[in-house]
Amino acid sequence: MSGAQVVFVTSAIIIVVLLVAYFYGQRVKRRLDMAETPHPGGPLTVTVSRDSAEHLAMTLREPLIIKQGSDGTRVQIDNRPLVPLVILTDQVAQRAIREIVVAAGERFGLTWTAVATSLEDGTVSVQRLS
Repeated sequence: MSGAQVVFVTSAIIIVVLLVAYFYGQRVKRRLDMAETPHPGGPLTVTVSRDSAEHLAMTLREPLIIKQGSDGTRVQIDNRPLVPLVILTDQVAQRAIREIVVAAGERFGLTWTAVATSLEDGTVSVQRLS
């Protein structure tokens, strides 16, 4: 075999190996992407304790933004900035938000951002944003 033939065969083998690796990687990625969807797209309805529901209905004029991440839970109430949940001085509100976070975390996973709205029937509607 001449030098040109060796280079050609080696190049052909390398191209075939790269194509096989590419298509295998695409297949694995598709499988992982499908398994990574832990939540359906619709809103989640959370039933909180009666005291928490009443307190949320009285104190929240606008929907509540909740961000759960690796750095903990952060909330935005009304037009105030996003603050860590532990900073809230209203213990009843803090407990109510924790109930929402626990229920939403079971469905949305470890990291998420959602809007929580207090409903008239004593429940809270939680819609995931990201």
